[in-house]
Amino acid sequence: MDDFTPTTERYYTFEITTTQQCNLGCSYCFEGCGDDPKENYKLNDLLLTPEQTKLTKEKIHHKLQNLGEYTGVKIDFWGGEPTLNKPLIKDFLEEFKGLPVRYHMYTNGYDLRELKDMLDERVQIQVSYDGLMENPLRLTLTGKDSTHRVRANILKLLEIPGINLHLKATLVPEYFKYLDKIWDDYEDLYYKFKEKGLQLSYSPTIDYYDHKDQGAYMEMYKKKIVAITKKEIKFAEKNGHTLFSWYGGVKGSQCAAGQSITAITVEGNVLACHGAIYQDNREELHIANIEDSNEEFFTKLATFKDKLTNHAYETPDPCITCPATTCVKCPALKSDISKKNSLEERWFDDTNQPQMCSYFQYFGKVDRAFQELLIERNLK
Repeated sequence: MDDFTPTTERYYTFEITTTQQCNLGCSYCFEGCGDDPKENYKLNDLLLTPEQTKLTKEKIHHKLQNLGEYTGVKIDFWGGEPTLNKPLIKDFLEEFKGLPVRYHMYTNGYDLRELKDMLDERVQIQVSYDGLMENPLRLTLTGKDSTHRVRANILKLLEIPGINLHLKATLVPEYFKYLDKIWDDYEDLYYKFKEKGLQLSYSPTIDYYDHKDQGAYMEMYKKKIVAITKKEIKFAEKNGHTLFSWYGGVKGSQCAAGQSITAITVEGNVLACHGAIYQDNREELHIANIEDSNEEFFTKLATFKDKLTNHAYETPDPCITCPATTCVKCPALKSDISKKNSLEERWFDDTNQPQMCSYFQYFGKVDRAFQELLIERNLK
């Protein structure tokens, strides 16, 4: 139900942690977990040294010369807040001019002065924006709401010709009660993006780092999913596709972490993805170090990838019969909380997030009825 053009291009991704410092203090952030800098990543003020930066660029150049099945390389600037380390970003943009390199930058969008310096036609900007709601969770360092300022900055960014702008939302279960209001906000932004020739969808990720029993929020979730589904019918009639990206989804896709994604920390360690940085079992997910020789570095990456791709994965019975039409499965998290033995078994343990499954199962039942309605109305 979307009008995005599919592509067969494949890019190998290097996720580079520019800094783990941040200019916000969002209450649900999974990077903050104690006063010890080793445990609270926001207290880690390390940056890649000039030598580590040089070695990182060498590894990317090596990959560009040995692309194999890939079209090119994608560099993701990750944080903390990436714009707080502008020199590194500018250095990488300059280094790979004229080469098959794409760029993606996560940002909270709070300080537009910092962000404007990062704008480059090669860079896809992804602003974290959860939507307007009461008692928001995206807060400043002094505990004040950042949402309205970020929204105003998004509108300013839309005025920049050629901007490649996307939004990404986190949905915390306690805030399911605001889901319909958030949807309304994203619908308003959808038309503002459309005026500038840009596509916007509401693609929330439920906060899966909260391991508490979330059953208490299920009734509110069901109520709000029904409410926005009614809104989506009218939206689809008008626009020919849905706003909420989950509708018509495809379940069962596996994450590319550790296979075509490599994350580099501020210490120069190399892990399967940026999510692996924050897991209790991160040492197990430590693949290499940027100071390894090119041959050793890529051999280690290939060995880790082979462990995953050669694993005899079989879709578990609960997933085969699951009514979900879309679901999110984080392998780094699964590898941390699964009770199975080997890393590969835990990496693909698709039934160990029951608190998430219940949300996707209910949505799938609603979505299937929704898709039938679209067919009846000749909207699909």
